[in-house]
Amino acid sequence: MKKNEFDFSVPHRQAAFAIIMILYKTIKLMVKQFFPVILVILIGGSKNKTDFLFLAVVIISALSAIFAIINYYKTYFYVKNHELFIQSGIFKKKNTSIPFERIQTINFEQHFLHQIFSVLSIKIDTAGSEKTEFEFDAIEVNKAKALRDMILAYNQSKDKVSQLTKQAHQDDRPTADLIMQLSVTDLIRVGLTFNHLKSAGLIFFFILVLFDNLKDVGIEVEKYSEDAINYNWTQNLIIILGISFVVISILTSLINIILAYFDLKFLRIKNGFKIIRGLFTRVEVSAMDHKIQHILWGNNLIQNLSGYKELRLNQASSAHLKAKQSIKIPGCRDSHIAGVIRTLFGDINLQEGIFYPINDSFYKRFAWILSLLFIPAIVISIWMGFYLESVIALVLLIYLILSRYIRFTKIKYTVIKDLLYVKGGLFGHANDLFPLFKIQGVQLRQSPYQVRKNLCSITFHTASGKLKIPYISIEEGHQLVNLSLYKAESSKKKWM
Repeated sequence: MKKNEFDFSVPHRQAAFAIIMILYKTIKLMVKQFFPVILVILIGGSKNKTDFLFLAVVIISALSAIFAIINYYKTYFYVKNHELFIQSGIFKKKNTSIPFERIQTINFEQHFLHQIFSVLSIKIDTAGSEKTEFEFDAIEVNKAKALRDMILAYNQSKDKVSQLTKQAHQDDRPTADLIMQLSVTDLIRVGLTFNHLKSAGLIFFFILVLFDNLKDVGIEVEKYSEDAINYNWTQNLIIILGISFVVISILTSLINIILAYFDLKFLRIKNGFKIIRGLFTRVEVSAMDHKIQHILWGNNLIQNLSGYKELRLNQASSAHLKAKQSIKIPGCRDSHIAGVIRTLFGDINLQEGIFYPINDSFYKRFAWILSLLFIPAIVISIWMGFYLESVIALVLLIYLILSRYIRFTKIKYTVIKDLLYVKGGLFGHANDLFPLFKIQGVQLRQSPYQVRKNLCSITFHTASGKLKIPYISIEEGHQLVNLSLYKAESSKKKWM
């Protein structure tokens, strides 16, 4: 791409495909706003109301199309004095000015239709903003790259390198080093070890809604259940439904993983990392080294057996975009994680530090409170003859206490070369690592119980989230607070 291929000093409009995207967003917004009215009309069943609804849909669609076209021609952007100017608005003109140095992220997204028409969706996030500063629905790929490269070049020349998400396609950066790549086979393996509880919960909710809808249309679900009992095949049906439920849950998680992380590439670019992923929606997220606030990695029980881990690089961004701006890589191995840590923090051995456990009151007090609540209820249930309910309550009590104890045994922390390293997890493992000088705030709290026991809980706040260490001694708490504040105040390193 030539440096001066596009003259951004003159106004530019979006690609014509933006009309379709604007129309889609307008109709979607109207449907959300008028959905209760539409629902009432549909349930009413009156022919006059149905005709009225059809006419309203036609009118709204026509008006939406007109507004989309006008909005397209009224929106344009240009660059002047190292500032991005956007003018938009139909009835009221809106002028937005964004200095290059304030731009923190430039996000590229390519949905399926974007890829067909060779356009990109661009979202611009700035420092101090709680939401996306501005969004272009569709800009030609080459033009979007040229705009991004212009902003990046200016910030580099001023030594104010902001984190520019979606930096460039891999072909544009021949110096990018491939850290890891997931094939379809890898994604299937990762998907099979994924947490399927979320998918199972969604499917269960869908079944409940389906049963309610069947009742509304006059189908008596209970009657068919009684017939099933009479035919003596309830046990086989339960087994079949149970197996089907598990299979569908796994397939749902597997499909979601493949769609979201198809052809995943994790790259090392100049002074940062980049991930490219997605089947129908290609997403590129970049994180400059100094913008990365802390690193998290871990696994669940199944992943622990298979050796897979999930790595997340959390970077500084607005509250609205924290999740989207995190680089999340499933299917990592220990070697990949060690390489990232070595790149960011140098050669360190995370196991050489002295790990401090938390106080056992973390689980003992929890177990005592739960026992006071559950045991009387269980005794009363047995006395009243509710034996099944009593067994369920007892199993739940044991599970909650055991889970708390397992968490207690895994929560440990240490400080290694100005890095705070915290371990945790339940059935799997969780690890959190971040430099102390990037801490924005630290809170030391004591409940009345902790005051009596000389204990405290500490919460560390960073530009990308927070981390809590519960139930440590008050002496250790003060030492951690003083150390972290000293590192944050004395360090001259760039933290975002």
